[in-house]
Amino acid sequence: APAVLWLDGFFTTPAPARIGCHWSAALNARILVPELAPQSTTSQLIMHLHRVHRRLLAETGKSRSAVLATTPDASWLAVMSTLRLTKAAAEMPAALVLVSPLADLELDAHEGFRAGAIAGDLMTAPRLERLASRLSGLAPGTAFPQQPPSASTLHRLSPSWQALACLPPVMVHWDRKELLGEQVGVFVQRLRESEVSVLEQARDGLGHGWLRLAPWSTPEGRLDMQAISRFLVQSGVK
Repeated sequence: APAVLWLDGFFTTPAPARIGCHWSAALNARILVPELAPQSTTSQLIMHLHRVHRRLLAETGKSRSAVLATTPDASWLAVMSTLRLTKAAAEMPAALVLVSPLADLELDAHEGFRAGAIAGDLMTAPRLERLASRLSGLAPGTAFPQQPPSASTLHRLSPSWQALACLPPVMVHWDRKELLGEQVGVFVQRLRESEVSVLEQARDGLGHGWLRLAPWSTPEGRLDMQAISRFLVQSGVK
């Protein structure tokens, strides 16, 4: 059976493991959840996930594996670890599925960052700012530095500003009205400019995280799970 590496909630609260069973049924695939140390730095997470990728590819073959990342930080990690496989001249998964990716750690570079909030959305500006600081290299549980990461550091560690042309097909789920909406739109455009095969699934007003807790319980969630399954078929994963 094809294998899907499910990444969720490294610096945010992870979704319950039982949800993996629903993803397995919806995608008709084995769902694998990597064990990652909660106190790891982001560079350690990337290296560890790089090793997980390589073991998975050795077991299943390139065309039979994919990555599903269902939070902004997990989507960041999915892209950055896959790019590391490229630098190591290693085979990559056949497809990436990213939900509301945090593609640019320099949040305030996007004019709509603070203006695009959806009422009741749990992913607030302060939470995203903490995520960006964590992803810039600070280990969780460590006190925040007095000085925030420099713009050059945030830029260097942002998926939007990497060489993306080597990526496998990417599916991006996002909401145009969430705080990350503007930068996700830029990321999708960067993927297209890099000639990456990209499928965009955009919503209007559902808010962040509708594909995390119980996606099978809403019409939108069920449609999106079906769309992901079709994308994996089109990408040759199953």
